[in-house]
Amino acid sequence: MVSTRTVSSRLFPGPGQDARRILAGMKPRLDREAVLQDIDHVLEFKMRTANSMGAATAFVTRGLSCILRNAPSDSIYGQKAVSAQESESLGSVMLEEIVWGLLTGLRADIDQGKLERFEEMVHGDVFSDFLEQAVYLLNEGPAYRRAAAVLGGGTLEEHLKKLAGKHAISVVTAKGEPKKAAQINSDLYNAKVYGKADLSQIDSWQKIRNEAAHGEPTFEQNYLPERVRMMLDGIRELIARLPA
Repeated sequence: MVSTRTVSSRLFPGPGQDARRILAGMKPRLDREAVLQDIDHVLEFKMRTANSMGAATAFVTRGLSCILRNAPSDSIYGQKAVSAQESESLGSVMLEEIVWGLLTGLRADIDQGKLERFEEMVHGDVFSDFLEQAVYLLNEGPAYRRAAAVLGGGTLEEHLKKLAGKHAISVVTAKGEPKKAAQINSDLYNAKVYGKADLSQIDSWQKIRNEAAHGEPTFEQNYLPERVRMMLDGIRELIARLPA
Protein backbone atom coordinates (compact mmCIF):
# COMPACT_ATOMS: atom_id res chain seq x y z
CA MET A 1 0.00 0.00 0.00
CA VAL A 2 1.33 3.45 -0.91
CA SER A 3 1.78 5.60 2.19
CA THR A 4 0.33 9.08 2.54
CA ARG A 5 3.89 10.32 2.89
CA THR A 6 4.78 8.88 -0.52
CA VAL A 7 1.57 10.19 -2.10
CA SER A 8 2.19 13.62 -0.59
CA SER A 9 5.70 13.69 -2.01
CA ARG A 10 4.27 12.93 -5.46
CA LEU A 11 1.67 15.67 -5.09
CA PHE A 12 3.96 18.27 -3.58
CA PRO A 13 7.58 17.52 -4.54
CA GLY A 14 10.61 19.39 -3.24
CA PRO A 15 10.83 22.57 -1.15
CA GLY A 16 10.99 25.88 -2.98
CA GLN A 17 14.03 28.13 -2.96
CA ASP A 18 12.35 30.58 -0.61
CA ALA A 19 11.39 27.94 1.96
CA ARG A 20 13.62 29.72 4.47
CA ARG A 21 11.22 32.66 4.46
CA ILE A 22 8.28 30.32 5.11
CA LEU A 23 10.12 28.64 7.96
CA ALA A 24 10.70 32.04 9.51
CA GLY A 25 6.93 32.40 9.78
CA MET A 26 6.45 29.02 11.40
CA LYS A 27 5.89 28.74 15.12
CA PRO A 28 9.40 28.35 16.59
CA ARG A 29 8.72 25.20 18.61
CA LEU A 30 8.35 23.13 15.41
CA ASP A 31 10.80 22.73 12.55
CA ARG A 32 9.75 22.20 8.96
CA GLU A 33 10.10 18.40 8.94
CA ALA A 34 8.16 18.08 12.19
CA VAL A 35 5.34 20.21 10.79
CA LEU A 36 5.13 18.16 7.58
CA GLN A 37 5.14 14.94 9.60
CA ASP A 38 2.37 16.25 11.84
CA ILE A 39 0.22 17.10 8.82
CA ASP A 40 0.97 13.73 7.20
CA HIS A 41 -0.20 11.88 10.32
CA VAL A 42 -3.60 13.57 10.10
CA LEU A 43 -3.87 12.88 6.35
CA GLU A 44 -2.96 9.24 6.97
CA PHE A 45 -5.68 9.02 9.62
CA LYS A 46 -8.25 10.20 7.07
CA MET A 47 -7.09 7.70 4.44
CA ARG A 48 -7.07 4.65 6.70
CA THR A 49 -10.33 5.19 8.63
CA ALA A 50 -13.78 4.00 7.59
CA ASN A 51 -16.34 6.29 6.00
CA SER A 52 -18.52 6.91 9.04
CA MET A 53 -19.87 9.92 10.90
CA GLY A 54 -17.58 9.24 13.87
CA ALA A 55 -14.47 8.99 11.69
CA ALA A 56 -15.44 12.14 9.80
CA THR A 57 -15.87 14.08 13.05
CA ALA A 58 -12.53 12.81 14.34
CA PHE A 59 -10.76 13.83 11.12
CA VAL A 60 -12.30 17.31 11.10
CA THR A 61 -11.39 17.83 14.75
CA ARG A 62 -7.82 16.59 14.32
CA GLY A 63 -7.44 18.48 11.06
CA LEU A 64 -8.56 21.82 12.43
CA SER A 65 -6.34 21.35 15.48
CA CYS A 66 -3.37 20.54 13.24
CA ILE A 67 -3.93 23.63 11.10
CA LEU A 68 -4.23 25.95 14.10
CA ARG A 69 -1.19 24.32 15.71
CA ASN A 70 1.10 24.60 12.71
CA ALA A 71 -0.03 27.47 10.48
CA PRO A 72 1.59 30.88 10.91
CA SER A 73 -0.55 32.92 13.28
CA ASP A 74 -1.45 35.50 10.64
CA SER A 75 -2.00 33.04 7.77
CA ILE A 76 -5.19 32.50 5.80
CA TYR A 77 -5.12 28.83 6.83
CA GLY A 78 -5.76 29.67 10.47
CA GLN A 79 -8.47 32.14 9.51
CA LYS A 80 -10.20 29.64 7.23
CA ALA A 81 -9.98 26.92 9.89
CA VAL A 82 -11.66 29.13 12.47
CA SER A 83 -14.30 30.20 9.94
CA ALA A 84 -15.08 26.58 9.03
CA GLN A 85 -15.24 25.59 12.69
CA GLU A 86 -17.73 28.34 13.49
CA SER A 87 -19.90 28.00 10.38
CA GLU A 88 -23.36 26.54 10.88
CA SER A 89 -24.23 26.38 7.16
CA LEU A 90 -21.60 23.88 5.99
CA GLY A 91 -22.60 20.24 5.64
CA SER A 92 -20.36 17.48 6.99
CA VAL A 93 -19.09 16.49 3.52
CA MET A 94 -18.13 20.03 2.60
CA LEU A 95 -16.50 20.55 6.01
CA GLU A 96 -14.37 17.44 5.47
CA GLU A 97 -13.35 18.66 2.00
CA ILE A 98 -12.46 22.11 3.33
CA VAL A 99 -10.28 20.67 6.10
CA TRP A 100 -8.61 18.25 3.63
CA GLY A 101 -7.98 21.11 1.21
CA LEU A 102 -6.58 23.36 3.94
CA LEU A 103 -4.25 20.62 5.19
CA THR A 104 -2.93 19.64 1.76
CA GLY A 105 -2.61 23.30 0.76
CA LEU A 106 -0.73 24.14 3.96
CA ARG A 107 1.56 21.16 3.45
CA ALA A 108 2.30 22.09 -0.15
CA ASP A 109 3.05 25.71 0.67
CA ILE A 110 5.34 24.88 3.59
CA ASP A 111 7.15 22.32 1.45
CA GLN A 112 7.42 24.50 -1.67
CA GLY A 113 7.72 27.97 -0.17
CA LYS A 114 4.47 29.33 -1.60
CA LEU A 115 2.61 30.27 1.56
CA GLU A 116 2.40 34.00 0.94
CA ARG A 117 1.30 33.46 -2.66
CA PHE A 118 -1.32 30.91 -1.65
CA GLU A 119 -2.72 33.30 0.97
CA GLU A 120 -3.52 35.75 -1.78
CA MET A 121 -4.91 32.96 -3.94
CA VAL A 122 -7.48 31.71 -1.46
CA HIS A 123 -8.48 34.97 0.22
CA GLY A 124 -12.23 35.04 0.67
CA ASP A 125 -12.74 38.28 -1.22
CA VAL A 126 -11.33 36.76 -4.41
CA PHE A 127 -13.96 34.02 -4.76
CA SER A 128 -17.74 34.16 -4.96
CA ASP A 129 -18.07 30.41 -4.43
CA PHE A 130 -16.10 27.19 -4.16
CA LEU A 131 -16.31 26.38 -7.87
CA GLU A 132 -14.83 29.74 -8.73
CA GLN A 133 -12.04 28.99 -6.27
CA ALA A 134 -11.49 25.59 -7.90
CA VAL A 135 -11.17 27.21 -11.34
CA TYR A 136 -8.68 29.71 -9.94
CA LEU A 137 -6.60 26.90 -8.45
CA LEU A 138 -6.70 25.00 -11.74
CA ASN A 139 -5.36 28.06 -13.56
CA GLU A 140 -2.42 28.19 -11.15
CA GLY A 141 -0.82 25.13 -12.68
CA PRO A 142 -0.24 21.37 -12.21
CA ALA A 143 0.55 21.60 -8.48
CA TYR A 144 -3.06 22.62 -7.78
CA ARG A 145 -4.91 20.47 -10.33
CA ARG A 146 -5.76 17.78 -7.78
CA ALA A 147 -6.94 20.36 -5.26
CA ALA A 148 -9.22 21.88 -7.91
CA ALA A 149 -10.74 18.48 -8.69
CA VAL A 150 -11.25 17.63 -5.01
CA LEU A 151 -12.88 20.98 -4.30
CA GLY A 152 -15.14 20.66 -7.33
CA GLY A 153 -16.12 17.12 -6.37
CA GLY A 154 -16.83 18.15 -2.79
CA THR A 155 -19.03 20.99 -4.01
CA LEU A 156 -20.93 18.54 -6.22
CA GLU A 157 -21.39 16.06 -3.37
CA GLU A 158 -22.71 18.73 -1.05
CA HIS A 159 -25.16 19.85 -3.72
CA LEU A 160 -26.38 16.29 -4.23
CA LYS A 161 -27.07 16.01 -0.51
CA LYS A 162 -29.08 19.23 -0.55
CA LEU A 163 -30.89 18.14 -3.70
CA ALA A 164 -31.79 14.87 -1.98
CA GLY A 165 -33.15 16.80 0.99
CA LYS A 166 -35.27 18.92 -1.32
CA HIS A 167 -36.87 15.75 -2.69
CA ALA A 168 -37.24 14.03 0.71
CA ILE A 169 -34.51 11.47 -0.03
CA SER A 170 -32.50 10.33 3.00
CA VAL A 171 -28.75 10.94 2.91
CA VAL A 172 -28.00 8.44 5.69
CA THR A 173 -28.18 4.65 5.71
CA ALA A 174 -30.43 2.53 7.90
CA LYS A 175 -27.51 2.36 10.35
CA GLY A 176 -27.35 6.14 10.53
CA GLU A 177 -24.12 6.44 8.56
CA PRO A 178 -23.74 9.00 5.75
CA LYS A 179 -24.42 7.65 2.29
CA LYS A 180 -21.67 7.79 -0.27
CA ALA A 181 -22.09 10.17 -3.19
CA ALA A 182 -22.60 7.26 -5.59
CA GLN A 183 -25.60 6.04 -3.59
CA ILE A 184 -27.14 9.50 -3.36
CA ASN A 185 -26.65 9.89 -7.11
CA SER A 186 -28.43 6.57 -7.71
CA ASP A 187 -31.25 7.52 -5.34
CA LEU A 188 -31.81 10.82 -7.15
CA TYR A 189 -31.91 9.02 -10.49
CA ASN A 190 -34.36 6.41 -9.19
CA ALA A 191 -36.57 9.21 -7.87
CA LYS A 192 -36.55 10.70 -11.40
CA VAL A 193 -34.93 13.94 -10.24
CA TYR A 194 -32.73 13.64 -13.33
CA GLY A 195 -32.08 11.19 -16.14
CA LYS A 196 -29.49 8.59 -17.05
CA ALA A 197 -27.19 11.08 -18.76
CA ASP A 198 -26.81 13.07 -15.54
CA LEU A 199 -26.42 9.86 -13.53
CA SER A 200 -23.49 8.74 -15.69
CA GLN A 201 -21.91 12.18 -15.83
CA ILE A 202 -22.01 12.61 -12.05
CA ASP A 203 -20.41 9.18 -11.61
CA SER A 204 -17.64 10.26 -13.98
CA TRP A 205 -17.04 13.51 -12.07
CA GLN A 206 -16.92 11.67 -8.76
CA LYS A 207 -14.35 9.25 -10.20
CA ILE A 208 -12.10 12.20 -11.08
CA ARG A 209 -12.56 13.64 -7.60
CA ASN A 210 -11.77 10.33 -5.90
CA GLU A 211 -8.62 9.71 -7.93
CA ALA A 212 -7.41 13.21 -7.09
CA ALA A 213 -8.15 12.82 -3.37
CA HIS A 214 -6.74 9.31 -3.01
CA GLY A 215 -3.37 10.02 -4.60
CA GLU A 216 -3.79 8.10 -7.87
CA PRO A 217 -0.26 8.38 -9.32
CA THR A 218 -1.46 8.67 -12.95
CA PHE A 219 -3.97 11.44 -12.21
CA GLU A 220 -2.05 14.15 -14.09
CA GLN A 221 -1.67 11.93 -17.15
CA ASN A 222 -5.31 10.82 -17.12
CA TYR A 223 -6.87 14.20 -16.45
CA LEU A 224 -5.35 17.13 -18.30
CA PRO A 225 -6.33 20.67 -17.24
CA GLU A 226 -9.10 20.94 -19.85
CA ARG A 227 -10.69 17.72 -18.59
CA VAL A 228 -10.84 19.10 -15.05
CA ARG A 229 -12.09 22.45 -16.38
CA MET A 230 -14.92 20.69 -18.24
CA MET A 231 -15.81 18.94 -14.98
CA LEU A 232 -16.00 22.22 -13.07
CA ASP A 233 -18.03 23.90 -15.83
CA GLY A 234 -20.36 20.91 -15.95
CA ILE A 235 -20.91 20.93 -12.19
CA ARG A 236 -21.72 24.64 -12.30
CA GLU A 237 -24.25 24.04 -15.11
CA LEU A 238 -25.87 21.16 -13.22
CA ILE A 239 -26.21 23.20 -10.04
CA ALA A 240 -27.84 26.03 -12.00
CA ARG A 241 -30.18 23.64 -13.81
CA LEU A 242 -31.12 21.63 -10.73
CA PRO A 243 -31.11 24.11 -7.85
CA ALA A 244 -31.48 22.83 -4.31
